[in-house]
Amino acid sequence: MINLETRPKNSLSSSKVLYFIPPINYPNLFINHKDIIIDEFGMQGMNNNETKGKLTFFGIDPKYSDRNESEKELHKNDVIVSNEIMKKKINKTMAIFYIYYDNRKCHYMLKSKTKEIFLSYIIQPNTPINLDNNKKNYVKIGKVILSITIKTDEKLIYIKIKKGETIHNEQNYYFSEDKTPITIGRSNCSINIKCDSVSKNHITIDYNKISQKFFLTDNASTNGTQLVLNEGKTLQISGDMSFNLGEQQFSIKEK
Repeated sequence: MINLETRPKNSLSSSKVLYFIPPINYPNLFINHKDIIIDEFGMQGMNNNETKGKLTFFGIDPKYSDRNESEKELHKNDVIVSNEIMKKKINKTMAIFYIYYDNRKCHYMLKSKTKEIFLSYIIQPNTPINLDNNKKNYVKIGKVILSITIKTDEKLIYIKIKKGETIHNEQNYYFSEDKTPITIGRSNCSINIKCDSVSKNHITIDYNKISQKFFLTDNASTNGTQLVLNEGKTLQISGDMSFNLGEQQFSIKEK
């Protein structure tokens, strides 16, 4: 493993480094590496040059061909994820997600590369997160999946309760910005969902007139709220964050 001290002193513009913490009950989530540390130049011990913003790929198979990117390059997964956490047959020759350092934003970013594997960010209670405009935001509350789309030109927010394990028929709602805050829960809310895994007042969606953005907050719900990272979704990493990957939860700490 390469320590930060081995790099040139002027090679790092920031001391922020990411540490990956696998679940206690599943220490072999990442097969080929016990300790995973990512700095601004990529994964320590794997990168041989000093190129900032190098991508670190996480996937099930060492071989990964990215045919969707404009450069048409052949990538290899740096970190191999155990396929035992998956409950179905999937395309193994792909990346699940990758992480890189964005020099413009001065933050680490995570980008999902698959829709076949459940990857989600666990939203901390009472901490508002920004919802993407003009894109579908998939949110899991308890066992219920919501599709939330914000139309900036219409100043409307569309919310669909997806059919699934606990919901038999899809339900559609739409609200204008002046109808916020929107509450979603089991009872006495703007949208009521009859499901035991949903808290009485599970989440709130509010509109900030200054930033002209919609924000979602988990109201300290019993079963939590997750932002599903569907294919192409990019998320900024900051502080300590927890993710679900398949059937297991892991954490990323920034130090």
